[in-house]
Amino acid sequence: MISLISRIRPTRRIVLIFVLSVLFIFVTRQSSDNKPEQTLEKAKGMLSLNTDKVQYSFGEQVNIQITSLNNEGSILCNSSLELSIIKEGRAIEQPGVTHSSTCDPDNTATLNPDYTAYFAPLEEGEYQIKVTNLDSNDSSELQITVGDNQLDYSISRWGAHRVNPQSANRYPMKLILTANKDFTGKLVDQIPLFLEVVWYGPAKVEESESGQTVTWEIDIKEGETKEFTYEYKIPNDTSDNFPLGPSKLVSKEETYFEEIRPWNITINHN
Repeated sequence: MISLISRIRPTRRIVLIFVLSVLFIFVTRQSSDNKPEQTLEKAKGMLSLNTDKVQYSFGEQVNIQITSLNNEGSILCNSSLELSIIKEGRAIEQPGVTHSSTCDPDNTATLNPDYTAYFAPLEEGEYQIKVTNLDSNDSSELQITVGDNQLDYSISRWGAHRVNPQSANRYPMKLILTANKDFTGKLVDQIPLFLEVVWYGPAKVEESESGQTVTWEIDIKEGETKEFTYEYKIPNDTSDNFPLGPSKLVSKEETYFEEIRPWNITINHN
């Protein structure tokens, strides 16, 4: 090819080289454009949400507690989280999310939430709480209800949000019952059958159709608040997240109060 071009007169040689150069650039661009576009897919992980209660009276503050894990089940303490409060399909508030100073990737046993946020509902009704990890596009959501009147009975929870199956730790679950009416009967919490309840005080532990129950015989007066606690351990081969609850107040086979959803426990594989 080079020897052939050298035989052409100089003026025509310049024109030929120019045409070949343009043709080379065009073919190269076409080849590049036809290549499939490569996109960087973000690694998926997991988010878990809890609130201290599931039913609120108007004016009460909602305590939101969040756990963030990567796709291997390891703790993430610096996730960029966006929280939205949704009512009737519309986001009405975006509370700030606070990182916990106790969050530690190597800390496999903590009762403190890794992230927290708060908001006070201004209207009665149903609310969706949605959290999104902006680093991975993972999201999770749950529902709460807010009534315009004071509830006859209210239950809040305190306990672990994530647990490690390789740890020998015992994890507590505390139910805090507030009564605005006298009540005599049973407080019943529903838990999975595979959990070992290692301490339950004066309560009874029994198998049920859907797992096992922890049951207290209680007598509580109007205006009183009482705490009820049990401790559990999880098997080493536990791999799936699991619920605790919902709990309910029962007297003479009649239910006086029941949580609308359970407390979520996330498995951490550190």
